[in-house]
Amino acid sequence: MSLSYRQRLVLTASSVSGLILAVLFVIASVLYRQVEVTEEFDGLSPTVNQAMEGAVHGRVKEEVATIAAAEPSVSVAVLQRGNVLAQTGSLDVASLRRNGRTEIHGVQVTVLVDRDGPFLVIAARPWGHREEILQRFTKVLVLLWFPLVGLIAAATAIASRATFRPLDELRRQADAARAGGLHSRLQVVGQDEYAAFATSLNGFLDSIEALVKNEEQFVADAAHELRTPLTALRGRVETTLLRERNPEEYRRALGVVLEEAERLSALVEALLGSATAAYARSVPPLALDIEVERAQARWLDRYAEAEVVLESSTVPVASNVTPSEIGSVLDNLLANALRASPAASTCRIELRVDGSRARLAVQDAGTGVPEELRERIFDRFVRGEESRNRAMGGFGIGLSLCRRIVEGRGGTIRVAPSERGARFEVDLPKA
Repeated sequence: MSLSYRQRLVLTASSVSGLILAVLFVIASVLYRQVEVTEEFDGLSPTVNQAMEGAVHGRVKEEVATIAAAEPSVSVAVLQRGNVLAQTGSLDVASLRRNGRTEIHGVQVTVLVDRDGPFLVIAARPWGHREEILQRFTKVLVLLWFPLVGLIAAATAIASRATFRPLDELRRQADAARAGGLHSRLQVVGQDEYAAFATSLNGFLDSIEALVKNEEQFVADAAHELRTPLTALRGRVETTLLRERNPEEYRRALGVVLEEAERLSALVEALLGSATAAYARSVPPLALDIEVERAQARWLDRYAEAEVVLESSTVPVASNVTPSEIGSVLDNLLANALRASPAASTCRIELRVDGSRARLAVQDAGTGVPEELRERIFDRFVRGEESRNRAMGGFGIGLSLCRRIVEGRGGTIRVAPSERGARFEVDLPKA
């Protein structure tokens, strides 16, 4: 069974604390045993001194008898050059010569030996009463271990509940946010780790919302931008079919339909590219001056029909874009310029190099773009004057998608200040 992080925390804290307590209790037991041994030696020391003093002053038997009366549990032997002068107690300790713990006839005893000249005093006391104290002490420690570990586990569980409470609240908010859609966000309270996590998660949700809005915008843009060219194509075909025509007329009509279908195909490619990660792919350098000449040739007849002069001024420069991308941007700008330009005016395409950038500009002689709309004009469905609408048709992909294409290639597009008319400038990195 998989344990939650809260349960793992409690289990880990209990195990570690239990191990630490066990080590501490073992150390305490060993130290207490040493204390008991020291106290035992300290307790035998006066007895040995008393017996030695009696031996030195010639009254060893009297002193040994006094010791026997005062401490019947102690066994004492006084020797002079190997001969026993006096002895008392239930144990024969005359043969012992080393301090410390030993066993006599199955009895654990503590031995203290003292030598002064020819005299040797040996005292021993059974260890049993001390061992009982140590066992009781060990039992107390064992009995304390279980409630202490349980208390630590309970305290850890309470602390973990308080620690994970903000996370539970974030989870509750996340569950509630599902009903609110992508607009819902987690509440950020305080400046702790959970607040930082909530902030990061909100940023992640912002990215997801932006991605979803981008997809929704693509669908809306595609529907909006494709409606006009499809309607125009359908109208031209329907017009051609209204009456019988000779082969030459059909050929011209089909040529026009083919031309517009090719441009529509380029538009679809640009739309799809703007909605995907196509711009992340590197493309070979493209000669922008040649693409400007091609765009001018495509629009020259239309400008002539509207009695508008279309001029161009270019220099050789290349950028990493595709022909359909730069062609779609130029078609849109030229279509807008044509709709805004009055008869007998001039529209100009300029291409120059500025350091590491290629700068492309389309200048018309129309009414221009109001200053307050120069930034918003690139948003969807934002239009300037009524003269800049779609009444005259056109196959532009919309300024919003123009900006998406240009920015996808690391460039910028803007409405530049102009004394007359509108001036759209496209800035792209030079290849």
